[in-house]
Amino acid sequence: MLDSLGEKISSTDNEIVVESHGGSVENSIMRANNIIQYLIRYSNVRPDRIFAVGFGQIAPQIGAENSRLDFVIIEYNK
Repeated sequence: MLDSLGEKISSTDNEIVVESHGGSVENSIMRANNIIQYLIRYSNVRPDRIFAVGFGQIAPQIGAENSRLDFVIIEYNK
């Protein structure tokens, strides 16, 4: 799944934010960073275009066990 997502991300000029939700903030940040490192290494995503944010359990969730990753595509008006 990450490989096909990486193909799509690497073919766009947009910036990408990987948001990790669930668990502690520290673990959440590490999870998002691990995904980013994978995408940089195996999908040739440019490191200056992808960023990690870890929310842990700070942001509201739909259930106590909800752990997820969101990929946010930033599009700037030119």
